[in-house]
Amino acid sequence: MKIYTRSGDDGTTQIIGGKRVKKYDLQVEVYGTFDELTSYIGLVATYCKPPVQVFLKEIQQKLFYIMAWTAGSCKDNPLPVATDIEKIESAIDDLEEEYDLAYNGLILPGGTRAAAHTHVARTICRRAERLLARLLDEREFSSISSPHTPVYLNRLSDYLYTLAQTLQQEK
Repeated sequence: MKIYTRSGDDGTTQIIGGKRVKKYDLQVEVYGTFDELTSYIGLVATYCKPPVQVFLKEIQQKLFYIMAWTAGSCKDNPLPVATDIEKIESAIDDLEEEYDLAYNGLILPGGTRAAAHTHVARTICRRAERLLARLLDEREFSSISSPHTPVYLNRLSDYLYTLAQTLQQEK
């Protein structure tokens, strides 16, 4: 099988279920943003030590499930639950304690490459969060409800913010 099909050359793409939609369709934009976020978190992981790398890989897997769900695949996708959110909160608490961090408002993104890339991941996460909120508001989207998914994304952006601060300190 070849990677190219030529079926999208007309500006459309096929979503799960066989329906063809414009490539700028909101649903495609949402799962495309999750794909971008997952890829960028993979880049961030290359700057991190093994315990954080492992955690970021778990996050990537959860984001893959969310991406599949937003693409229309609801089969056996373990979407975020309360314990996933608690795990991120615990990771934030651990980083804040280990690096003696205190939230003092927003900081200017940048510093080290690792911190700068992590801030980009954070902003992609925020965009994914906004797009998902819009998708859920505007469409009869799925028979499967995931009330924890928006909270998971909100907490993930907090984690990425905290991780960026720690990577800045590791110059």
